[in-house]
Amino acid sequence: MRLILLIGILGFSICEDEDFDCRKGYKYLMDKVRSLEDQVKNLKKRELSPGSPPEQIAFSARLSTTIGDLGKSQSIVFDQVITNVGGRYNNKTGVFYCDMSGTYVFNIHILALPHKWVQVELVKNGQNYAHVYAFDDNHYATGSNSVILDLVTGDSVWVRTYDLSHDTSGFIIDYLFTTFSGFLLYPK
Repeated sequence: MRLILLIGILGFSICEDEDFDCRKGYKYLMDKVRSLEDQVKNLKKRELSPGSPPEQIAFSARLSTTIGDLGKSQSIVFDQVITNVGGRYNNKTGVFYCDMSGTYVFNIHILALPHKWVQVELVKNGQNYAHVYAFDDNHYATGSNSVILDLVTGDSVWVRTYDLSHDTSGFIIDYLFTTFSGFLLYPK
């Protein structure tokens, strides 16, 4: 009598020719092992691929010119892209589009010109989540804020002026130090 010991995902069993078709059991376990090896191989490819897998999402953009004459709740378009891993930030609209649910971190930095004041807000789908204020009578003034948001596929995030809480005429925001950035902290 021939005995075969099968060890696998389902535990182990002793296989005797008359009780069980050992070839079928062996084939089943080998198919499972190959399937798991393929899954591991695919996961490793995703981690090591030179492209941007969906889990790698990050952007940073700044203004390319000083801006002014800002209206009520006017979107601020950070048109000069520094990095855009995953391509979710649109530098024509100033909007970050979420196509992967997860927790994201966003940062806003504003530099107001001397004698000018500005207040902006970070919004998700039109709802305010963070404010930034900058003002100084005699010098440039900075304002910054960071926020962590849970996003779902289809959400949009952007920066806009807060109502009319800012100077409305002439140049107001300097371009060199005014940035908007964000990244995926972890997917859900």
